[in-house]
Amino acid sequence: MYLKEIEIINYRLHNSLKIGPLAQTNLLLGNNGQGKSSALEAIHLLFGVRRAANEEIISFGQEQAVVRGRLLLDNQDREISVCVYKNKTKTIKVDKKEAKKTPEKLKTVLFNPDDTQALKQGPGRRRELIDEIMGQIDHKHTYWLNQYNANLRQRNALLKSPNASHQSLEAFSQKLVEAAEKVINGRLVAIKEATPLYNKYHQKISGNNKRAELKYQTSLDTKDIKGSLVLRLKETRQEEAARRQTLAGPHLDDIIFFEEGINIKKFGSQGEKKTAALSIRLAQYELIKKKLGAHPVVLLDDLVSELDAGRRARLLGAPRGAGQVIISSTDEEITAEEGDGKVAIHRL
Repeated sequence: MYLKEIEIINYRLHNSLKIGPLAQTNLLLGNNGQGKSSALEAIHLLFGVRRAANEEIISFGQEQAVVRGRLLLDNQDREISVCVYKNKTKTIKVDKKEAKKTPEKLKTVLFNPDDTQALKQGPGRRRELIDEIMGQIDHKHTYWLNQYNANLRQRNALLKSPNASHQSLEAFSQKLVEAAEKVINGRLVAIKEATPLYNKYHQKISGNNKRAELKYQTSLDTKDIKGSLVLRLKETRQEEAARRQTLAGPHLDDIIFFEEGINIKKFGSQGEKKTAALSIRLAQYELIKKKLGAHPVVLLDDLVSELDAGRRARLLGAPRGAGQVIISSTDEEITAEEGDGKVAIHRL
């Protein structure tokens, strides 16, 4: 898969922007505040992943935003467009005909500063990261995650209601347990598949042989997820009634990033956190390629800030061989560090 040109209309800062023709390696160059991150986010949306609500991404005073791309897919020229509306709806067109979804092999992997924040903040962002990875290689995971979240909201609403019956709460508890097992198993599969790839890229970028790994942290027994969750819900019933929220399940779990047994979130430097974030995204790329036979476009936003020279050079070298790459930066000197003279520069 090869993206040839992108057109962005009424998306955040961009009333009308065309980027192209795109090469194998591309530099999106501009000052801070010129919309480099928004452009990469728009490409991510075109490929089926939305990270913000419609009303946040549509330009002020407009009713809709459009992202359109011309690309080569399975040796055929294709045109894909996505239009999002303020009323929260979305339309997709493939070769100017309406479609329910974008083609299966249309994938991107986006690294941006939010990924580094996942190594600093609470567990929610890390769960989102691993759920996105699993959802891209198995759509059933996204289905079960949505089912779990819907039942969690309903169950929490019942816990807040003084008139909720025991039967109603039990009904949603059963649905919650069923979906929870699917979600946790999906995350465990993603971590098992991603960890050796994460370790490979982490060592390559950091320039050492320290072992890097991912571990899933949960209060439940992963060998008997249903049984242990049913037991935990019974044990916490009185506390749930007092606090009016569900106190057990995968919505409370965490993914821990380790280097030689040391928790990177707690003890890693800024450069180490950024290395970990990029490493998991490059592992995501390889997983998609392995599972789907697709070659995602790699989007690297704000790649090189806050890094020493050695780590910066290795970071820039890591995406080589990863298919098409689009890098955003304020620094044109990044092309010299790429060193092969084949970087296409697109100025905003």
